[in-house]
Amino acid sequence: SSDVCSSDLEILDAHHIEKIIKENTMGCIIALHHSLKYIPKSSESRIVILSSTSGLVALPYKSVYTATQHALKGFSDSVRMELNNTYTARRAPKVCLASFPDLFSQYTHHRSNMDDRMLRMGAVMVPTKNHIWAGVPLQQAVHNLLKAVTLGEREIGVPRYVNAWRCLQALSPSLTDFSVFRHIEKTQYRPVEVDCCEVGEGTASVSNKTWS
Repeated sequence: SSDVCSSDLEILDAHHIEKIIKENTMGCIIALHHSLKYIPKSSESRIVILSSTSGLVALPYKSVYTATQHALKGFSDSVRMELNNTYTARRAPKVCLASFPDLFSQYTHHRSNMDDRMLRMGAVMVPTKNHIWAGVPLQQAVHNLLKAVTLGEREIGVPRYVNAWRCLQALSPSLTDFSVFRHIEKTQYRPVEVDCCEVGEGTASVSNKTWS
């Protein structure tokens, strides 16, 4: 995945939107298109598509990125069905979709580095809350990924709270929207007052909303 770009859709530049779609969606599709003929048609083979939880539950102010991740979810499901039909479920390569939330490496565990990342988004102050449970430690994510790929699981890395949102979405879409927004608001958001004239080059600002 490339740029996540957190902001209102109406103020995004069209060229930036096209760049996000090409790098996050077209790059994966074209790469698999060219490599699929070289992948052994065996149940021991694995096709791993890296995505994020944005492809399972929509997130506010990440509309374009969310669209690209939903596209990858549909793409992986479609390719899986095609391969199973062509080579039978016993011989077809396993298609695994890895949908992880934000990953925290050793670098971003340091508070000062996290502050810098937030400040570059245009925030005067870092978000009021930053819960580690909203993300997955990098080492744990890699371990889970390798284990699930070995087993040939369809979906990898989806946290329980995301699966809860998916279930709730079928029962009450409005309540799901409220819950998702509150979660993002607490973990990645802080309202700030930033004058467009004061925003320097290379700084992303979204009116009075700033997201990590």
